Amino acid sequence: MKSSISFTFIVLISIGIELVTLPCHAVTKNSDIVAEEIKPVMISMESFRAGTLDHQGTLKLVTSCLEAGQYQNAEEVADKLLVSHPDDEEILRKAVWAFEGAGHAKKSLPLYSKLLLLHPNDTFLAIGAARAYSWTGNFAYSLQLYARAIKSGINSGLGISPDVIMGEYADVLYWDKQYASALLNYRPLAKKGVLQKRQIINFAHTLIAMKENDAAEEQINTLVLLYPDDNDVLQATADLSFALNRYERASALYRELIAKNPDNPLFYNKLADVEVAKKNYAAALKISNETLQRFPDNKSAMLMIARVSSWQKDYPTSLAFYDKLIASGESASNNAREKARVLGWINEYDRALAVYQEALRKNPQDQALKAEADAKTAYYHNASRSAVKAYKTWLTYEPDQPDALSDLGQLYMQFGQWKNASQTYDSLLATIPDLRSAIVGKEKAEINASMRLLRSGTEYSSVKSDWNKINVTYTDVYTSLSTPLQNNLSAYLAIDNKSYDFEENSVTQKSITTGIAYTNLPDISLRSAYGFHQTSGNNSNTGFIEAESLPVDNVHLALSFHHEDVNDNFDTFQNKLNRNRLQGRVVYDGYRLWNAGIDYNSANYSDNRNSKTVGVDVTAHLLNTSELLNLSYRLQNYSFSESEPETYYWTPSSFTTHSLGLEWRHYLNEERTPGTNDIYYSTTYKISLEPDGNIAHTIHAGLNSDWNARFSTLIECQYVWATKYFYQNKLLKADIQWFF
Repeated sequence: MKSSISFTFIVLISIGIELVTLPCHAVTKNSDIVAEEIKPVMISMESFRAGTLDHQGTLKLVTSCLEAGQYQNAEEVADKLLVSHPDDEEILRKAVWAFEGAGHAKKSLPLYSKLLLLHPNDTFLAIGAARAYSWTGNFAYSLQLYARAIKSGINSGLGISPDVIMGEYADVLYWDKQYASALLNYRPLAKKGVLQKRQIINFAHTLIAMKENDAAEEQINTLVLLYPDDNDVLQATADLSFALNRYERASALYRELIAKNPDNPLFYNKLADVEVAKKNYAAALKISNETLQRFPDNKSAMLMIARVSSWQKDYPTSLAFYDKLIASGESASNNAREKARVLGWINEYDRALAVYQEALRKNPQDQALKAEADAKTAYYHNASRSAVKAYKTWLTYEPDQPDALSDLGQLYMQFGQWKNASQTYDSLLATIPDLRSAIVGKEKAEINASMRLLRSGTEYSSVKSDWNKINVTYTDVYTSLSTPLQNNLSAYLAIDNKSYDFEENSVTQKSITTGIAYTNLPDISLRSAYGFHQTSGNNSNTGFIEAESLPVDNVHLALSFHHEDVNDNFDTFQNKLNRNRLQGRVVYDGYRLWNAGIDYNSANYSDNRNSKTVGVDVTAHLLNTSELLNLSYRLQNYSFSESEPETYYWTPSSFTTHSLGLEWRHYLNEERTPGTNDIYYSTTYKISLEPDGNIAHTIHAGLNSDWNARFSTLIECQYVWATKYFYQNKLLKADIQWFF
């Protein structure tokens, strides 16, 4: 999906739901006392490093280091004690204290596991472990430990207020983006007035996430009164302004924060986010590049450049920055996924899938990554059935993932599953309310499902060929009306007035056709119709049945039966020549860059002759962005059961043609979303090698304009000529479609 969908979502999330720095509750002491204790500790550390301290001396040393706040030294001593006494409870507790004090809470996690095995009902210990797991980002297990502690009961004998623990529990829910649960826990604490400043800010961000903006603003305004010069409160105010789409206010506040804190890259990144929300991408790039000059390793600025460059179709720059981010190892899986999507936008499908596979090799347990890789693999290989299932699986891991919702919506549009498409776009718009492609897609799906389609137009055609015994010119004016009956079922009525101009005579034919259609792709699509044609003393009946199915991935089947008039010249018209034509076609499209097909056509004429036609073709899609370029080759064999005696229409015994065609189409709309609105002009050139050295040339041009979701126009023209035999084919057509 070539759009800024997923990245717009990420920018929205950054409005105010960014994780705060998780505090590590180290014990601090009076500075004078610490200064007095540093000297003997340092002397003991020298002895420790010299290896002259026994076990008791080492144990006393780690205690002294902890009491003096020398956590790095305490960590060094604790590491050695754990080697010799890995299960000693006293050492385990002191090591936990040392590791957390030194800012290495992750090292304390296995120690907590051992201690909790020894004391499974120790509430105080469970709370300490819960904090450590939250600091290291393991929110799921942290929440389990908090829940265990809360369930067991927290009393004043522990020296911890129950409200404090409930507040910490709410914080972890917020960090884990469980906003509804966080809100349930924050709200009663806020009413009690026991939340700390940082927690009130988190509470406000939670309210923003739950779209309770008025309540969030009330919380922030209270903080502004209490802490008028506090940077955290100023940032919260800026974040709230951003969430409320007050972009100028947010920009001014972030600039104020930059002026007060020029060495904090966060505020530069936030300022760039505002420019993205304003769709001022050039300004966002400028800010991010300036941020990188000041903070060369700033990953957020790199990511912003990667994303915005892709939206502006500067793909080399985008991919280069994604490579830097992936190489850094930070959030490598997420960055790899974004890079792969960009490669998909530019039809670099093999490279995109290789990026997914490399990311999976490094992160085999990442279920969301695997689900996305499976979905994109099926999508890029046109495996439509598997793709729908894979995207649904992806959405079970990431229910609001915009890229997944967008692709799935497009698949439903291709199948004509209007209800499913509309519901999918609803989910996408709930995440990104102003996403134009989703707005148009939803509108188009609902129009197709519920409105009548009026189609009207005119067509002029003149075909003359001595060799093919074709000589017919006509002008046709037609109108048709299609109306939905219920989901998947529709009926249509067509009326046209066709004026034939033969060399021998001119006649006018009036026709009426009525039919019904059932669409339930990829399983099956059925259409049938009956037509009645009236001229002066020359009435006829026509009809058809058509079926289409995608029984398995990448295989398209089509089968049709037509009873039709043959009006190649005046004699065929006068003699009421007609035929029953049975046609079948199979297309394989196992990759988006090419497809191949084979078809068979058998026709039985009313004068007891019959013909058979077999064709094979292959099409290469050389470009498929704002420019579409297709190169196609077709081999076709024609044969009639009998060529003698000479008849009044063309009945060759057998011959073969080879055709090579090039189609170019230029889209004028910025984004191409299958099934929605397109504006494009196209031209096609085809050369055909025919028997006896004859060469036929075809030029075709068209202009399609979807003026809006309900009204579109199409203009086509074509000219065909040959080099050896006289052959001329002229076509001019204008068509309008209107839903009402």
